[in-house]
Amino acid sequence: MTESVDGPLDHLRRAMPPWWTGPELTECGRLATDVQSIVDRPAMKAKFAKQGKQRASFSTCMTCANLYQRPGSWDRFPIEVLHRALEGSRYRMSPRREGGEGEVTVAERTRRELLALGMLAGEHREEFERLVEAIGQTENLDDARRRARLRRVQ
Repeated sequence: MTESVDGPLDHLRRAMPPWWTGPELTECGRLATDVQSIVDRPAMKAKFAKQGKQRASFSTCMTCANLYQRPGSWDRFPIEVLHRALEGSRYRMSPRREGGEGEVTVAERTRRELLALGMLAGEHREEFERLVEAIGQTENLDDARRRARLRRVQ
């Protein structure tokens, strides 16, 4: 992570769905390979806490700095992460891989991935429904633990 103004700007790694096989992106939409310094959310949060917003902004991409507090974890915020991935796929029509025949755009690859996920869920409906139910029970347990902690504090 960059500490001074003289170095390259820090960019924030964008969270992506777990099946994503495309290029790694920053929150500002740049390819990770096109930037010199890329950090994850906890590191960015620590930088802003340590340096303060104004000072940390001098060594951070402004778009990434403005977006670092956006929900960014697939496990906690899958809808937001998927929305961001789909939004990027819609506008990023450049080839996914360099060279060779059969290149597909990020938008086309994302379309295929979503169709494949739908087909997998359809072909394995019972397993899919069990997973959905199990995730719901896990989340209910997490909520119950949070409520119990709040009751103890009050």
